[in-house]
Amino acid sequence: MSPMLMNEEMCCETKEEISLSPSDPETPPADERDISINSEASGATDAAGVHFKGIEEDDGIPMISAVLPDVEKGNTNPLKAINTDYDIYNHLSPSQQAVLANVVHIPKWLLFIEYPFRVKDDKGEVLPEATGWSMDAAARGPLNIVGTYVGSCLLTLASLEAMNNNDNKIYGMKPSSLLAAVSGAVTLVAALIMPFIGALVDRSHHRKTMGILTAIIVVITTGFQISISETNWPVILCLEVIGGISLITHTTSVFSYMPDLSNSESVIVKYSTGFHIRKFLCMTVVSLSTAVFSVVTRVPGERAMNQIRLCRFASSVTFTIAFILLGYAWTFLFRKRAPLQQKMEGKSLMTSGLTSIKRSSRKIFACISNYRALKWLMISMLFS
Repeated sequence: MSPMLMNEEMCCETKEEISLSPSDPETPPADERDISINSEASGATDAAGVHFKGIEEDDGIPMISAVLPDVEKGNTNPLKAINTDYDIYNHLSPSQQAVLANVVHIPKWLLFIEYPFRVKDDKGEVLPEATGWSMDAAARGPLNIVGTYVGSCLLTLASLEAMNNNDNKIYGMKPSSLLAAVSGAVTLVAALIMPFIGALVDRSHHRKTMGILTAIIVVITTGFQISISETNWPVILCLEVIGGISLITHTTSVFSYMPDLSNSESVIVKYSTGFHIRKFLCMTVVSLSTAVFSVVTRVPGERAMNQIRLCRFASSVTFTIAFILLGYAWTFLFRKRAPLQQKMEGKSLMTSGLTSIKRSSRKIFACISNYRALKWLMISMLFS
């Protein structure tokens, strides 16, 4: 039996138990299904009266184990509660379906890592992918702010090096313009590759692969920032560009999981609130710890070394958090996905992405053409 079991409360009412295979394309007729009566079937039913116990193996085929609702008095066919096997399976959200189809066994000694980030449904059951989303969001919080400390340190080191040049410039520009140029490069590259990344996530089986690869790159580049010094800061600057692009790409991958977390939009909004709370709590912890470190270790007259120490500390804390949370979430909690859409006939992934952008743009502008305020708001957001 899978570890993804529902509540184990004992129920004294008679229930009918049936094993269903979501992967079997042919659903047998009602009179050919094997039904076993269990007078002490355990587990609580959901709002629809169907309780999913987990997933079992039957001759190597994964079988969903479910308990049907009590049969009304006088109803001799318990299968009238559902139409087909797929009715039970489709009752679950895409995220729950993926969890049932891809069982992952987590070592018990590692479970403490996810406790502060666990997301549960209204029956108190832990939702693996929602918990993974929560951990990913908490990791992205410090990753978003560590660039502030790294950027400040880079500006200081670039200014010191520019002072040794006759024109007080570095790489042909003023040190104060260095970060603006880097941010512009990151934005430009991200804009150019996003159509391909979006198509890769939506129209291929590589959604989880993209999330893992980008998470690895982000963690590695953050780890290298710990070694920043007066001699290697140009290398760190290049890694900052790579890390920024990878973080944007990673965000695209993880947000593709959001609509699958529940079939109810209101529930997704509730989950999202919790995600943002954990994210900003982690950001607050990193910011406060860095502020305390800055005050305690500050040495008057050593501007460069103060900046270097602060950057190394912030990068160390962020690297540790990201390594643990992203590693756990993408190893044990997120599941593989089938393509959300099929690749357009006669088009590559790149051209499919561009075509999707074109179609979406037409729909958006057709929708807001009659709302001038909304139109200008969206245009202004492009340059904000």
